[in-house]
Amino acid sequence: MKSLNFLRAVHDRRSRAAAETDGVGCGFLSTAGPRCAPPGPAAGTHRQLGPVVNPPSTLGMSHHARIIKWGGHANHPGSGSPRRAAGHPRGTIVCTAFISLEPSSAVPVLLLSVRDEYVGRPWLPPDRHWPSRPAVVGGLDLVAGGTWFAVDPESERQDGPVAACLLNGFGPEVDPRARLSRGDLPLTAVIDHGLDHLEPERYDPFHLLVARPTGARLLSWSGSGLTDRALPPGLSVVLNDGLEGRAENRTASQRVRLMMAARAAHFRDRLQAVARPEPADGSAEDAWGDWLPLACGDGLDLDDPAALIQRRDFGDGRIWGSTSISLLALGPAGARYDFRPVPGDGAWRRIDLGPYDH
Repeated sequence: MKSLNFLRAVHDRRSRAAAETDGVGCGFLSTAGPRCAPPGPAAGTHRQLGPVVNPPSTLGMSHHARIIKWGGHANHPGSGSPRRAAGHPRGTIVCTAFISLEPSSAVPVLLLSVRDEYVGRPWLPPDRHWPSRPAVVGGLDLVAGGTWFAVDPESERQDGPVAACLLNGFGPEVDPRARLSRGDLPLTAVIDHGLDHLEPERYDPFHLLVARPTGARLLSWSGSGLTDRALPPGLSVVLNDGLEGRAENRTASQRVRLMMAARAAHFRDRLQAVARPEPADGSAEDAWGDWLPLACGDGLDLDDPAALIQRRDFGDGRIWGSTSISLLALGPAGARYDFRPVPGDGAWRRIDLGPYDH
């Protein structure tokens, strides 16, 4: 697999300290597809998707890793800023990405990603939101201007389309005066040589999954060390606690740890038990087959610890929950991207990845 050229041309924007919770979002959608039945009993009534979305919001591992230690001392699992404790708006994050790599398949890369965020952070659904990157499609975070999930569908590069998915990590936080928004990372990662000059010490901890039809890599920054892993064939799970929940720095909250582990275990088993799709044209139901009901939540209640689609009320107006789900297929012939806002109307929408006007 052609190695990814990480680390160049990161914006030298100064931190947006008050805004730096690093949830991210995007633009306009194409025609609606099949709908998901609502998961178990919802804990309240939520606003539907509009032009601006403010939604209510142990595992085996085999991989090769290159680890770079930055300055300072590595923290032990469970360490990090006291603000990462459960109950703080920056501590209860359970974003999850499931990635299936099958090199012999006509569609070798499949990615299911769920974004969890506090409801007060507004966003727009996927579109081409960045004039300086007109080919890139992704969600737009209206607070910091970045995204959590970016796709460059242009296949002019030798190894085809590329996508990047961001998950926040746990660990020591950057001085707000020097901090850059992690939402810039997916946008930069999908550009050729885009991360060649990354300064990880200017970001709070993160896990950045970068996928092409030839394979995928995970770049993890713990706050003191940068790890670059090529993911193995088969199904891998990336959590806020890292690849298979084994990051150097992990949450200190037992509640959050158990939620991540329950979700990962339930949906790993379910995804492996059904036929792996090879998405092409047609509706989301036709394209994704048995994966689509699982991406719709597999019928679990919103408050089930293993739920893919979750919602929690932490009091004082702090509502946290799943805000969107993305399904992405990458192959030599191109990319397919299906998106569902949560709660929304249950409809899946295929995102337009057609050529842009140069």
